[in-house]
Amino acid sequence: MIISIVEKESGLFLTALVSFWIFTGVGILVDLLRNRKEQAERKAIEAVFYGLIFIISLFIYTCLKYTAVAEGNYHRILADIEKPVFLLVSSFHPGAEILSFFYEHVWLALNFIPPFLIVFSHRSRRRFFVTFYLLYLSSAAIYILFPVKSPVFEFSFKNLPQDVALFHSLTANDTLFLKQHGYVSRFPLYADTAFPSLHVAYTFLIYLIAPEKLKLPAFFLYLVIFAGSVLLGFHYLSDGIAGTALTLFAWKIAGEIDEKIDSLAGRKVFKKLFD
Repeated sequence: MIISIVEKESGLFLTALVSFWIFTGVGILVDLLRNRKEQAERKAIEAVFYGLIFIISLFIYTCLKYTAVAEGNYHRILADIEKPVFLLVSSFHPGAEILSFFYEHVWLALNFIPPFLIVFSHRSRRRFFVTFYLLYLSSAAIYILFPVKSPVFEFSFKNLPQDVALFHSLTANDTLFLKQHGYVSRFPLYADTAFPSLHVAYTFLIYLIAPEKLKLPAFFLYLVIFAGSVLLGFHYLSDGIAGTALTLFAWKIAGEIDEKIDSLAGRKVFKKLFD
């Protein structure tokens, strides 16, 4: 199961986390050089605390996701409802290469943006990580309770670019190692959980955390990833809508938690802990 975390998007998240640790380490070094030991100590504690929970959350998410896929008890509600949409988009070809580039490569690069956006603000760090925890753990629970097969495995998609078809193949086979070695039983080939879309959800989270000057390009990327998720056959429309709504809900809860922490920090008994 550890290998499955290193593979696919989880490996990128872990790489982004290492980037965050590196940036934080530079900040700690600067604080020490300026003789600001308390600030340096707080950053070090934060980096370890957030990082450990981040890794634990990814591990739980991956285990639950593969469990849902291994069971293979997919619901067909979304497939039945949204079938007319995919009868229209299943032959989509114009611009598919561009959407594929954004969906596969640009989205991968997006994983390295949050460390730049949150490293200089402890409140941004706190809200981002809490939102991430809530988003991925709740999504994993949904995968167990309401597993949905990706539409490309339900409908016949024609004229997909070669790189898109290859990516579908890699998505379907990235856990075959686990099956071969007995870690996952009854793993259905060429299937993956689709509801909610975390490609869309994570891109929307980047939009939420982005500063005002970057809101417009961040929202544009969100729209492109959303469109690519549907037109390339990875997700239903409702997957992206659910991912967006879940991210917004987690973001609101993280904001309330942030305010609670600040109120506790104002009390004398908690002041040393949060200052």
